[in-house]
Amino acid sequence: MNVIDINETNFQARHLQEWLDSGVDQEIFHLNVKSLEGTTPYEYLL
Repeated sequence: MNVIDINETNFQARHLQEWLDSGVDQEIFHLNVKSLEGTTPYEYLL
């Protein structure tokens, strides 16, 4: 099992925990999920 990077922000750690609680492997999470906040989600949509 991988160790959570201590440089992750609190919201990223919460997102990771939600995925882990859902049964998703931590490596799959890190390869495929990017936590977004603020206006960043809009930039991904444009």
